[in-house]
Amino acid sequence: MFQGGSKSVGRTLIFVGWIRSSLLSVLRSLGDRGGRKIVLSWGADAVLCASRHVDEFVAFPAEETDEGVWSRLQALGRRHPGAMVFPIDDRSTRLLLEHQGRFPEGLGLPPLPAVDVHLRATSKAGFAEILREAGLAHPSTLTGTREALLEGVRAGFPFPVLLKPVGRLGGQGIRRFDDAAALASVLEEEGFDAEGHVVQEFVEGTDLGGAFLADNGRVVAATTQRVLKRGCGYAPPTEVYVEHQPELRGMLERLAGYLKWSGVAQVDAVVDRRDGRIRLLELNGRFWGSLLASTAAGVNFPALWLDLAEGRCPSQPAYGPLKFFTGGLGIRRVLGLRGPRMRPSETDLRYVLRDPMPALRAASIKYLGMSGK
Repeated sequence: MFQGGSKSVGRTLIFVGWIRSSLLSVLRSLGDRGGRKIVLSWGADAVLCASRHVDEFVAFPAEETDEGVWSRLQALGRRHPGAMVFPIDDRSTRLLLEHQGRFPEGLGLPPLPAVDVHLRATSKAGFAEILREAGLAHPSTLTGTREALLEGVRAGFPFPVLLKPVGRLGGQGIRRFDDAAALASVLEEEGFDAEGHVVQEFVEGTDLGGAFLADNGRVVAATTQRVLKRGCGYAPPTEVYVEHQPELRGMLERLAGYLKWSGVAQVDAVVDRRDGRIRLLELNGRFWGSLLASTAAGVNFPALWLDLAEGRCPSQPAYGPLKFFTGGLGIRRVLGLRGPRMRPSETDLRYVLRDPMPALRAASIKYLGMSGK
């Protein structure tokens, strides 16, 4: 267990999760808000530990059971009565939702969706069903058994398509197929996990993203953005333009209301080049990779979620427009390396300068061969 940082006054905040980039973005967005900040995470992380915003880091093995994680959280709750617990990723969100009836007295949770809603909405197959039920535009999607997928493909399903694994993040494992024969040969392979995949119509157009914070279906704050650049293939965006997209904002409000969603969420969408309609693709029921773009544009989702958790009623802040680099350490783009030069306000540089040790530690690990654990 790592302990560091300076003592702070206020309510203790416990963050549960394992995605370093998301944790750092949340911590940097909050800055000095709250009191002592504790990270409870799967695996040690020397880079994250170096953040000035981390007062205590509690690590446990990647193979730790949910019950084991819950026991550690209970122990932290007894040491820090009145602490507020924030999940960072889908795994930690589901763990807290499934155990919320067993929370020690005084240990608080921010607004979160119902566990069955979260499970269904964050599943690619479940989300496609939700969009059909809610009457929200989306690409044609096939789900179910191998036989169901093959039947749908051979019945004139529109091509090209994407074969998407249900349980992988960041666009990993997505494959494109331009004809039914090529896809059918994969679906017919021995051992192919049909229920672990969906077949989705590929919609060519402009990629969008929408993020929101809701309280029992009412959107408290939202931002919308256009993807300017992304990594290879279907990787997350490396550059976005935060701007007002009224049509997408309306779709987010309809979706949140239909789900009676509470907490944060991010939705991928695309403007269909064929007819100009926006089609929703996937929902992430957690903090997203381009979180700092929203923070820099004027909508600090972690701080607003903390306000909700503490009983305040935040209102939608004004925001944007703002171009923002989300592809890593922004100092390279400020210096004009790896692309056109960008202003410091268009990168994470201001947050890194206020919290430089993680970047320095990461550089030491990369270039000097130090251990990252």
